[in-house]
Amino acid sequence: MTIKKFEYSIYNSSIPNEILRKNFFSLKVADKAKYIVHRALKTAANNKTQYTSSTKTKDEVRGGGRKPWKQKGTGRARSGSTRSPIWRGGGVTFGPKPKLIYNKINKKEKNLALTTLIYNKQSQFIVFDNLELKDFKTISSLNIFNTFDLKEKNINYSNKNQ
Repeated sequence: MTIKKFEYSIYNSSIPNEILRKNFFSLKVADKAKYIVHRALKTAANNKTQYTSSTKTKDEVRGGGRKPWKQKGTGRARSGSTRSPIWRGGGVTFGPKPKLIYNKINKKEKNLALTTLIYNKQSQFIVFDNLELKDFKTISSLNIFNTFDLKEKNINYSNKNQ
């Protein structure tokens, strides 16, 4: 783990591309960042998945309480229920059942992964000193953001209904 500086510029929202001041703060960043970030992302994805699919076993299928034929003397195979997995209309032997899966990641590892991601994406951050909107509409906020010179990609908004 190394300590690196996170540098950011504070913009004035009323005047485009005018930098008020530059600031920085130090972050603890992982030396082996790929492993920590990968583990945090995999844990989050596993915890997010829902295992809700379900099938019925032979106990849960409706019916099948009576023995279909007697145990001996018919020449047929022994059978105890018409809801056996072998029979048509019977239960499923090893089908899926709902289950809860929770994988734990340590707090320090999670915070380290988050700060590492923030440090690696620092060129894509824009910090505003005082952002004032006249009306709280999406298009007005997008127009303010598009006036700034963004290195990566601009937010494009085209209203096709008008």
